[in-house]
Amino acid sequence: MADLNERSYTDELVDLLTSLNVDDVEHSALEQDGQPSKHARIKEVEDEEPGGLLKDPFICLHPTAGRILRKRKTIYDKIYKTRVKDGLRDKPWEPFADDEEWDLVQFLMGSSLSQKDIDQYLKLKITQNRSALSFKNKQTFFQKIDSLPQGPSWLCETFESKGDELDEEGNQRIEYLELWRHDPLECIRELIGNPIFCEYLRYAPEEVFEDVYGEKLMYSEMWTAEWWRDLQVHCEQQAARG
Repeated sequence: MADLNERSYTDELVDLLTSLNVDDVEHSALEQDGQPSKHARIKEVEDEEPGGLLKDPFICLHPTAGRILRKRKTIYDKIYKTRVKDGLRDKPWEPFADDEEWDLVQFLMGSSLSQKDIDQYLKLKITQNRSALSFKNKQTFFQKIDSLPQGPSWLCETFESKGDELDEEGNQRIEYLELWRHDPLECIRELIGNPIFCEYLRYAPEEVFEDVYGEKLMYSEMWTAEWWRDLQVHCEQQAARG
């Protein structure tokens, strides 16, 4: 029979591993010549995402914010319904000929080519004879581009700016500047209605904690900040007062 006082190999191995210091194991993983060792190493890995945020934080949702008040069709729903009605459900590349021509359109619009360069390319004999495109020059090309569904419209405002130079009569020269912009409300409506962003949108503030006791707050995105929570309370109080 084996001696009861005799410790097993497993017991000794457990004692050895528990007594090891992680830093010592990291340093011992390198040989004297500085080359990596072939022996196994022990390394602590934090349960964090890039930037230091926990992968599974504890989230406390606001009790009243984010309620559904009403439902409406988004601009994308309306566009889809119209295309289905026109028989274009299986032709997402319309008004262009096919998906290959659509790829070319995306390339031309995303490149640094000017309108003049695009016009020269479309008028090349090899382009017109071999590509058989549905547009032959920049005019017909941009006509098709303009027929695509549009986003928020552009608005132009003109401002006067007085410079530090004087004209012949000794008056300050005036320069007229143009500011092209979108309506912020139209932009917000466009973003909220875009199905691509659906899973990334937040309509209510959230309190994110590092611990289950709710003692260590974490701040990352806008909806985790105190400003949104304070504003939510303020809006609800104003609504209650009528």
